[in-house]
Amino acid sequence: DERPHSVCFEGSDTHPTRRALFELFRDFPGADVRAPAKLGRHGHVKRNPVCATRERMASCRFCLVPPGLTPTSRRLYEAIATRCVPVIVSDRFVVPFSELIGDAALDQLVLRIPEAEVATAPSRIREADEPESYARRLAALEAHREKVEAGEEVGEMLLYFGARYEATEFLYGDEIRAYHDDGILNHLKTAFSRDQEEKIYAQHRIAEDPELLYDYMVNKDAHFYLCGPAGNMPKQMKDAVVDALAKVGGMPREQADATVTDWQIKGKYNVEVW
Repeated sequence: DERPHSVCFEGSDTHPTRRALFELFRDFPGADVRAPAKLGRHGHVKRNPVCATRERMASCRFCLVPPGLTPTSRRLYEAIATRCVPVIVSDRFVVPFSELIGDAALDQLVLRIPEAEVATAPSRIREADEPESYARRLAALEAHREKVEAGEEVGEMLLYFGARYEATEFLYGDEIRAYHDDGILNHLKTAFSRDQEEKIYAQHRIAEDPELLYDYMVNKDAHFYLCGPAGNMPKQMKDAVVDALAKVGGMPREQADATVTDWQIKGKYNVEVW
């Protein structure tokens, strides 16, 4: 696997381990290390477009995943998607579905380094970058990718995807659209609130076609999974679902609201927010 760079790393230096990684890899042979990102409004880092991140990772053999990145971070997933070995330098990072993969198999896919041992990261990567060692890890990574892509037969799926900007926040947009084009994802409704003057949110997509949601939830007995930020969003989405039930089902809104609440109790309507 001929790639011009050994390690890629970008982000803020707001954590001691992050600052140590910037210092350790600033002059590391073949590393693609960007200057620490400046924090913008509300203390957030301005993100690069997904395509730019993916392009960088595709040119590197290893990608540093430091503290502060959650399991939903695009950095881990983009690393796997581009066959770039993730190097997790975080004590609290939880690898998604690790219980399904198993620790032994997981250790073949990623390189994990405790934060207290951050100073050993360069030497650990040098060892992992030896031709035979790197080939084994890359083979394990590719085998995992093939297993995931093989998948299994699933039922009909409807996805409402909402974010601010399509260019920078439509994570896995290419893959999602490909699933939709291939018929694996039966319906795709996107809402990018800042890409036009009028703000459009996911709940607006539900309101535009309430019959579609009603068909899934009532006629096809589907399950609803809501993921995203806490705050007003969960209530706004629930209100949109309630309105769809009331309108299409011809029931009082109070009855529709009680129905959705009952779905939550029974595990048919699930909310995962942070």
